[in-house]
Amino acid sequence: ILFNITGASIGRCAVVPTTFDEANVSQHVTIIRPTLPTVTPYLHLVLISPHVQQTVMDVQVGVSREGLSIGKLGQFLVPIPPLAEQSRIVARVEELMALCDALEEKGRLVAAQHERLAGALFDALANSSSAEEAAEHWQRIAAHFDLLLDRPTAVDRLEQAILQLAVRGRLVPQNPADEPASALLQKIRTEKDRLIATGQLKRDKPLPPVSDEEKPFALPDGWEWARFGELILSSDAGWSPSCESTPREGNEWGVLKVSAVSWGEFRPEENKALPAGLFPKPEFEVKPEDFLLSRANTEELVARSVIAWEPPGRLMMSDKLIRLRLSSHIDKALYCEINNSRLSRDYYIVNASGTSSSMKNVSREVILKLMVPVPPAPEQSRIVARVAELRALCVQLHNRLATTAQTRSRLAEALLEQAVA
Repeated sequence: ILFNITGASIGRCAVVPTTFDEANVSQHVTIIRPTLPTVTPYLHLVLISPHVQQTVMDVQVGVSREGLSIGKLGQFLVPIPPLAEQSRIVARVEELMALCDALEEKGRLVAAQHERLAGALFDALANSSSAEEAAEHWQRIAAHFDLLLDRPTAVDRLEQAILQLAVRGRLVPQNPADEPASALLQKIRTEKDRLIATGQLKRDKPLPPVSDEEKPFALPDGWEWARFGELILSSDAGWSPSCESTPREGNEWGVLKVSAVSWGEFRPEENKALPAGLFPKPEFEVKPEDFLLSRANTEELVARSVIAWEPPGRLMMSDKLIRLRLSSHIDKALYCEINNSRLSRDYYIVNASGTSSSMKNVSREVILKLMVPVPPAPEQSRIVARVAELRALCVQLHNRLATTAQTRSRLAEALLEQAVA
């Protein structure tokens, strides 16, 4: 038996096959030769058991490199049953391990099949070209609801499909009486011109119009395509002083990390305390209902956004965060959803700068050029309400799956206790 006694793999153990030719071992490995060769299979099980592995962790020494002396290894206590029972134990373990391997392989196969089925159904729903087609695809999903939504990843797929329907205008019915989005865009343009004329806003460079070739799908009647910058009045970035490594305490000032805006909800606890010797800059303090977006993050998380509905005071944006001031004529909650949707994610991934996928950056120009759908104002409110309603159902599904998983775990533990009693 070869037993590793140093390094990160300390405690690893293997039996040398009888057909193996002779070889030497390094100083990191010790050779264990039982007095009776017939004990070897059982002793190997003991050495790889949690009992012995935990003992290894408890008695090892060293900081940069773990080590276990042969003397300490020789003092380990091991349970020794009669020789005949050792053989029965080894045979039973091999039988159960083979069953575990088969279950794991079957689980991988079932998971792959489930992913293909769920992916096909949810993608078809998300890409529906009409309300009638969306209803048809939803009926297919509803017919197999319990089968499809039996794992968290499937619920996540459903939530993404809901957002896709919202972006495409297929989540709520249109009302012909609503003022069209073209009129809404004109109101925003008038609002901007007034603020520029009174010196409250700087004039931006003109944004390129959305060409027919750029439009990824057709929008419902009354909707329009626009650049995100057409809906944004102004933007500002934060400040990144040299901070403490720990979060602020009490009423201290803190600087937000990008993780505060990366996960679909504002997380004010993700901050670093401002050192006592530095004065805060209140102009960068996050205010209620601020629309915050990260300009630097991983490829998948860069440009994610949140709305800080009720932030605690004395938290400043870092220079990796951007605050967008959107027009009062649009629903900022809807555009936070649109900015985080697959449509926008694909755009940001393509247009972010940086050679490493672990650190990408988006410029203000890239954000302003993002192409977004614009529904009529009343429909924006209906979409936000419907998304909130359906997202709450997704949360309930996640909670139900977590409860089921806990019940299964407790049942498995009880059955295991009975099996080994």
